[in-house]
Amino acid sequence: MTDNLTPEKRSKVMASIRGRDTGPELMLWRVLDHRMLRRYPPILGNPDIGCKRWKVAIFVDGCFWHACPRHYKPPTLRAGYWRAKLERNVNRDREITQVLRSAGYEVLRFWEHEVVRDPVDCAKKVMEALQNQRGSQPKAPAVDDGNRAHSG
Repeated sequence: MTDNLTPEKRSKVMASIRGRDTGPELMLWRVLDHRMLRRYPPILGNPDIGCKRWKVAIFVDGCFWHACPRHYKPPTLRAGYWRAKLERNVNRDREITQVLRSAGYEVLRFWEHEVVRDPVDCAKKVMEALQNQRGSQPKAPAVDDGNRAHSG
């Protein structure tokens, strides 16, 4: 099958595909409690949402770009290129998840179709992960505010 677009038009179409601020990411963000979370936090793997303090990383994976087993349909044009590209994406996802979990992170990965279908359920899973991580962290030492009597 040949591409029905000129190379210039195809390049323009591909350049317009968003890697950040996708509809599903924004949908999930809107239903989350923002007090403990950041968008695009400085965490290895560049999660879409996360909390470095409580070690939670959330990824919203696009069904095409991350080869969703339910919705991915391999392109027929340049099939070899796309197969290799998407295999690299999937392998990188696996590696990042493993490295973050080894560092004590709770890693949540949602397919875009899961977020679109039920963003509230995904948000509940995020908040549960935050609660679990907060409970597993050592308590911060009490801070002396200067109002207590000191011995000595």
